[in-house]
Amino acid sequence: ISTSIPIASANSLNTFTHAFRSEVQLLECAIATGCPDGVATISISEYGADNSFSKTIEANTMNQNLQNAGLLTAIITPFTEDGQIDFASLTELTNNLIDQGCNGFVIGGTTGETLTLTHDEKIALYTRFGQIVNGRVPVIAGTGSNNTAETIVFTEEVAQIPGIDYALVVVPPYNKPNQRSMIAHFTAVADQVHIPVVIYNIPGRTGVKMEVSTILQLAQHPNIAGIKQCPSLEEIEEIVSGRPVDFAVFTGEDAQALTARVLGADGVISVASHLYTPRMREMYDELYAGNFALAG
Repeated sequence: ISTSIPIASANSLNTFTHAFRSEVQLLECAIATGCPDGVATISISEYGADNSFSKTIEANTMNQNLQNAGLLTAIITPFTEDGQIDFASLTELTNNLIDQGCNGFVIGGTTGETLTLTHDEKIALYTRFGQIVNGRVPVIAGTGSNNTAETIVFTEEVAQIPGIDYALVVVPPYNKPNQRSMIAHFTAVADQVHIPVVIYNIPGRTGVKMEVSTILQLAQHPNIAGIKQCPSLEEIEEIVSGRPVDFAVFTGEDAQALTARVLGADGVISVASHLYTPRMREMYDELYAGNFALAG
């Protein structure tokens, strides 16, 4: 059986696999990437009674978009004077950033004040943001918490929103889990959700750091697509050296944006890009062109 679907938004692949899984139990998907006009051909054949195929294919296919992004903005959540989400300002900001060279977003991250948003506000924000971006660039939405079961439920809810391509899951804050517990948490989430997971390792806010060995172990999971890494450049270098080829690595520190890319990371998830996207875009473009002096 073969079919074709548009992949302007990677979430369309989620929609396809959800729909097809309800009809057929024995499937294997093979994705032909790099198709013209944003269309991917999906071939389906009998394989085995194992739903893991969809997670593997979603992670591998959509991760290509993420690794090509380079400069992502961890976007703010603007509010009106009366405390409502200001969707008009969000639309204007988003379009301006894309026009200036931003090629990906984190919505509902630390900068987006996700911990102070209600559940309904997050769903409304992510739904509208998916519509605003409309498949132009990858979108990562914050879904993590220090409650594994709650993280699974909310991440799966967000996975159904068109235009949301990845879930950003933070190392559980406050609880201070050890490395074994981190592996258990992220494995449980990645096993049970139908959207690729991006790890968020930010020890300054969570109170505990995910070690490189733990990251590299989790990087083998087919539904863990990458990491936003906020510790040292030395650790980024270690992760890049030991990662699978399809595991995306982004620094979450603006000061590391250039060096991390030189070390082999895929780019930066930036806050400064709210103001400096043209200059950061120029920096990366000069680096890609081999003009190292101009980039630095």
